[in-house]
Amino acid sequence: MIKLIFLDIDGVLDTYKTRYQLDPELMKRLGFLLETTGAKIVVSSSWRAMDVAGTIEFMTDPDNPSVGSHPFPYTDKIIGVTPILFSIIDGDIDRPATRGEEIAAYLKANPCDKYVILDDDRDMLPEQWEHFVPVNDEFGLTDENVQKAVTILEG
Repeated sequence: MIKLIFLDIDGVLDTYKTRYQLDPELMKRLGFLLETTGAKIVVSSSWRAMDVAGTIEFMTDPDNPSVGSHPFPYTDKIIGVTPILFSIIDGDIDRPATRGEEIAAYLKANPCDKYVILDDDRDMLPEQWEHFVPVNDEFGLTDENVQKAVTILEG
């Protein structure tokens, strides 16, 4: 069974309190979710690069001020990144696609059995709301968020 976590970083694994550097406590909560559900990660954050290797490099680079002394510890669980899309109208780029549109495009190309979206933004598509765990960017990933995600992935 393929289970995916669409993971945003800013506001989920880092907060204003941590000066937007990766927070070890918040990452520990993500680790519990990964261990409990056996899910894999698809990075849907602005932290993503064009591919998994570039994303991992960015998330673990000690010279990256957002990483600092706490590189992302679950790189072995990252299996994808959502595409960076734009809406095109009459041949012109109209606007960046929403996070939900990028997740939908990923799922169309890479179907899975169950998924959850961890994000502090709410620009998901209506059909994604039952998979969405809204994270408060003031606190980041909470135990309650993790329990809701476990319920979605294991339910």
